Amino acid sequence: MASTGRRSRAPANRDWSRGSESVRHLPWIGIVALVTGMATVSGCSRTEARVDRMEIYRNGWDTLEVAIRFVEPRFLAADRELRPDSLVLVLFSADYDTLYAGGAIRLPVVDRLLGDEEPLLLEACGRFGGSVVCDQRSILASPKRVVARPVVTWPDSLAEAVAGGAVDPAWARGRWSIDPRVERQRFGTVEWEEIGSAILPPLHLRVHVIGGESDGMDLPLPGTEGRFDLSSNPEWAAFRYDLRSAFRDSAEAYVRFDVTAHYATGRSAAGGRTLRVRALPEEQELRELSSLVEEASRTVGARLFDERGPGRLLVFVNDWSYEPSSGRYLAEVEIHRREGVFGRWQAAEGRLAVGVDGTRPVFTLAWAGDDIVDRWREAAPSDSLVLQDLPDPRRPPRPTVRR
Repeated sequence: MASTGRRSRAPANRDWSRGSESVRHLPWIGIVALVTGMATVSGCSRTEARVDRMEIYRNGWDTLEVAIRFVEPRFLAADRELRPDSLVLVLFSADYDTLYAGGAIRLPVVDRLLGDEEPLLLEACGRFGGSVVCDQRSILASPKRVVARPVVTWPDSLAEAVAGGAVDPAWARGRWSIDPRVERQRFGTVEWEEIGSAILPPLHLRVHVIGGESDGMDLPLPGTEGRFDLSSNPEWAAFRYDLRSAFRDSAEAYVRFDVTAHYATGRSAAGGRTLRVRALPEEQELRELSSLVEEASRTVGARLFDERGPGRLLVFVNDWSYEPSSGRYLAEVEIHRREGVFGRWQAAEGRLAVGVDGTRPVFTLAWAGDDIVDRWREAAPSDSLVLQDLPDPRRPPRPTVRR
């Protein structure tokens, strides 16, 4: 009679303690059948493997060795160690570029091409028939730094400063050069060693006035030498304010030029230097500038005007600046000449740049009448005219020796 799911009541006169042999042995038959079924399923399933241990051993920055152990978990027994059909190791950089792929457990690391403590990822995969079991570990490349001793010329050449057309352009322009080298920390020590053929990270030049309110300016450095123009930086106005404030407070300023290396893991200092620039008292500046402008105007006037007859020469200084770092004056001047007593006035405007000692004077013509321009072109092929050195206004004139 088939079971319907209900419990049947046994007859009262039935002695169940002496049941038939077939009935008494039914539980054992069920156990045997269950075990046999499990064995059959186990024999048909694929091997289940997992990574029991994965360790990385390093004896230096340029190689690493991997120890990995695969096992098969077993029920009520110790795990059984397995040997994979094949093993593949892949080393990735921080940008997931493949640095190594192969089956050797001792693999090379091109550490010189990596960044400062760049994070690396090592993946190990073992193949067992049709299945693949993988595990990963993270390691770091060597600590690195850039050593650069910058050579900074600031402000730049006077002729280029004059061509800029600003009142104080020389404060904005300069030149730089560096001879950088990449170093890494020697494995297992705190000492540093130079790396040959290393990749140089992006370098920047940080410029700021020590004690100033602004953070300064950050300038990318392409190559190992070049020029910079601070006026093109968004922080130029704040930098110039700090510079002038320092001159006003103590007549001098300390400007710091720091080279920084920009790795993916952050910035690190690579070297720097401090320039000390001084400002002269304004009264002394005015006396020196007046003397230099007067001397230069005589030479320039001879090129601008027809001085075959008597005349009167007037010079006006509209604006001026002094560059303490290079000891140069830059002045916006107007030169007027009147022919005779009742003749007409002629005028020209330009920029005069000259050292405080009268050396390397340069006059750049900004505006003049047509006849004056024609006469100027005969003397100078361009707008700038390099004059002979002027008398040093800081030295007293030599006494005249009469014979």
